[in-house]
Amino acid sequence: MIQALRQAIQARNVIVVVGAGVSVAATSNAPTATWVGLIRHGIESAHIFGAEDDDRWRAMVSSLLDYGIESGENQQLVQAASAIKAKLLAVGEQAYANWLENAVGELQARDTTLLDAIGELPFPIVTTNYDTLLEKHLNRGTTHWNQPEQMQQVLGTLSNSIGHIHGVWSDPSSAVFSTEDYSAVLNSNPAQALQHSISSVKSLIYIGCGEGLRDPNLGQLTRWHAELFKPSGMHHFRLCLQSEVESLEKAHAVDHITPVAFGDNYSDLPQFISEMASVVDDVERSPRGLVRDVAQDARDRILSDIESDLILGQTGTATGGKIQQHLLPPILLPVPHSEFVKQQRTGKPIEKIDPHSVVGTDEFIVIAAESETGLTTAIKWFALKSSQDLGTAAPLYLSFRECKAKSNPLAKRAYTAAAGLGLLSGDGTIIDHVLALDDVHPGVRRIFSHVMSDLLDNDAIVKIIGCRQGDEDVIIDKLNQSGHEPRLLYVGKLGDAEVEHLVRNASPPDAERLVPVVNEVLRAEHLPRTPFSVSLLVSVLLSGGQVASTASQTAILEEYVSLLLGRGDPHEDSRFEIDQPGREALLACFAEILARKKVSAVPEAEAVQFFDTTMKSFDWPDSAIGIIHHLTELRVLHREENYIGFARSSFLFLFAAKRANVDHKFRDYLLDNALYYSAVVRDYSALVRSDGSVLESVLSTLPLDEELATQRTPYAVLEPVDAPPPPPGDSQPSDSQKHSGLQVRDHDDSDLAPFPVDSTTDISPLRKLMRSLELTSTVLRDSDQVEDLGLKSRAFRRVLNRWGHLVSVMQEDPQYSDLIDQIAKSLHDVDELRANDPEVLEEIVDELFRLFPAAVAAGGIESTLASRKLVLVFQREVAEGSLSQNDESAIAACLFAYSLREPGWSGAIRTLAAGVENSWLTRNFILRLLRSVYESAYSFASREDEENLLEACVEIFSRATRYDSDALRKRRLDQLREEMRRRRTLARSRVKMIDI
Repeated sequence: MIQALRQAIQARNVIVVVGAGVSVAATSNAPTATWVGLIRHGIESAHIFGAEDDDRWRAMVSSLLDYGIESGENQQLVQAASAIKAKLLAVGEQAYANWLENAVGELQARDTTLLDAIGELPFPIVTTNYDTLLEKHLNRGTTHWNQPEQMQQVLGTLSNSIGHIHGVWSDPSSAVFSTEDYSAVLNSNPAQALQHSISSVKSLIYIGCGEGLRDPNLGQLTRWHAELFKPSGMHHFRLCLQSEVESLEKAHAVDHITPVAFGDNYSDLPQFISEMASVVDDVERSPRGLVRDVAQDARDRILSDIESDLILGQTGTATGGKIQQHLLPPILLPVPHSEFVKQQRTGKPIEKIDPHSVVGTDEFIVIAAESETGLTTAIKWFALKSSQDLGTAAPLYLSFRECKAKSNPLAKRAYTAAAGLGLLSGDGTIIDHVLALDDVHPGVRRIFSHVMSDLLDNDAIVKIIGCRQGDEDVIIDKLNQSGHEPRLLYVGKLGDAEVEHLVRNASPPDAERLVPVVNEVLRAEHLPRTPFSVSLLVSVLLSGGQVASTASQTAILEEYVSLLLGRGDPHEDSRFEIDQPGREALLACFAEILARKKVSAVPEAEAVQFFDTTMKSFDWPDSAIGIIHHLTELRVLHREENYIGFARSSFLFLFAAKRANVDHKFRDYLLDNALYYSAVVRDYSALVRSDGSVLESVLSTLPLDEELATQRTPYAVLEPVDAPPPPPGDSQPSDSQKHSGLQVRDHDDSDLAPFPVDSTTDISPLRKLMRSLELTSTVLRDSDQVEDLGLKSRAFRRVLNRWGHLVSVMQEDPQYSDLIDQIAKSLHDVDELRANDPEVLEEIVDELFRLFPAAVAAGGIESTLASRKLVLVFQREVAEGSLSQNDESAIAACLFAYSLREPGWSGAIRTLAAGVENSWLTRNFILRLLRSVYESAYSFASREDEENLLEACVEIFSRATRYDSDALRKRRLDQLREEMRRRRTLARSRVKMIDI
């Protein structure tokens, strides 16, 4: 081995370039392993599709090939290849793709000695070959020149994938085969920039490269280097036989490539490469074989995922390593957000949990969240921070829906994912890691049971489990039965300060203008205040889009996707005839296919065939492969492991809804299983806004009265109690009341699993009711243009009634008490209370048991139903008395009014509360809720609203208490009024002092 090559290897400043000779050796001289052999195969394959007398074409192309071989002119070889590709494409793109698959994709490695030796090298590997022999044998990923971001990662040692500088058979659009293909790669600024950069600052070691070094691309690269660097400070090397050295030294006399003999026979090459690898034996390598920090690579992948989830790349934020400064730690609570808000307005505030304080403290962490409330982002943040805290552990993120109904589903999925990320050690086990398992569904009993068993056996240092709120009880119970005490956390919602932080990070120069606009849009319709929603809004506003103050999140998403697809863009890609509406139509058809298959993606070949067939049915001339590539560049579609799907599940839901709007058969298909396709149905109702049949259909998912047979414990009538004495005249608001004017809203963020993994017929009554309420409430809220007012009124009454029933159903759920016990364990000072005052702890647990279901109902009504679009329906029903016919409807209606707080809201609550029985729910939840608003600095729309809320509180208090005489009753109620007014005055005074 010459000294210059050894020095380059020791410096670890090497890129390995693999040529056709390696494939020839591995396949034992398979004809199509070489470019010439592939052209010969192509001549015969393309000839089959011609006319019977098309022998002249075959003779012409064969003569081009023969002349190119004899003369050493690569131009003739490229012309022959161009003729073959044109012939196959004339039949159809699929014919060309099928030929590449048959000729190249089916190549098999028969002798892996050379592949093993190359795999020992701890350096990035690129290849001129179309085949995937290397990655199949070495268990590595694949990328190519038309994926510049991934190629950057390969060349920067951030990925151990094999980089195909001339494309790969599995993506026919990337294969550099014809004159047009070479022109594309030569005119690709990213591809040429990457090639120039490695040629300039890295030592290239060519293995198995022969005449390919003279092709139009590599030939241009060697000429560029030779002309620019005279002399060159960077040596490149070509491994060859000893007998070839003299002739190759003459051939490379002017292009800075040094021939290096590996031996007298080709069989000597593997041993020579192993000796090259041994030069850096003492260098620490990652399990994937590169000299890199594999844990950091996995962290970078998580960061990239979060960037994609939050659409930060399109809002102008920094990317890559700088993305961390834009990450807000999740808001974590020991109780659900709605319960947290309620307690903040009482004398028993609950503290938020510092996310950093619980990173790495427990083996098992269960994180629960309401639908679309930031669960995925929270889990990824925890995985990232836990990995960073542990130093050498890599984060491994998995979704429950990826686990199949087979033995050891989680173990198998974890192994596959770890292998793809290069996280396997030499003995095939996963290196130290943090496991984040998202979207766990206990309703899929068989898979859930196996997954939990695998989870308990998993050797991850930290295991983070994410689930929908309402499913955490089953997961906690399963872990407790195995002797584990997991930490239970709930995802909270973003406040004004967090929203402002996100907007300022997304676009610092425009922050002053955008912050108030974004907040106004979020408030107008109770849109989720999430990183995803905020980045959507900022992106739309920065792109010149308009967002109405009454827009739904679906409408904002539609505006955003339209901008992605080029609406109004004067620089729209002129390569394609299909305009933005046409692209939307194609995507809608594709979304229907995925929805019917109940999958998030399909194999790339299947996607190409679908797009090709669909475009031909529309008589559109564009290339299916080109369109897919273009939509992937726009980040509407996503390619992963040779599968094509939507970049975000929300995009899939949106385009499926668009398809349902033009194809009512598909709409009816969705409605036949509305709970399963609830995300699509919700988007459909928000887009159409006038389809009463959808509202009728989703109403049928709500359980019947007989299915809700409960003891109605929260609504049980209580005897009045002796009135408590008034507080001392100098009483001050508690610390929590001092801040009770703070607006804490119900908002969300995350990318959903495309479709549920559980059967909607095989879930508990509680989960079915919660899922149905989420669907029907959202559809009702967004169906504001339905003209059948009778239907809307009937739906409104029924939905509110079922929200009221939810409180009883949840309290009587078999696993509910275990959940409350677990929540109690996570409260502040719980250990001290257990030791010193167990009776107080018991009281706290009892109160949580009663309050928790009501808080969940309040949060659900606020996030899915509360909307100004339903104000007139609400006012009409209150006036007619239909909402006062039972306590369930009346209590839920009070929560609706409380969430919306439109002018007249307190008067409506006073009317509704007048007919409600003296139950624990009324006097301990509703009364506290109303008092917390009145005794804060909240600004009422009118004096009448302020007085009505005061009197509503007094009347509820009066019905809940007893007195020895009417005079005593009057005096005590007057004292209560005075007490509440004083507290309100003090709260408003404090706010004024802060403003000063």
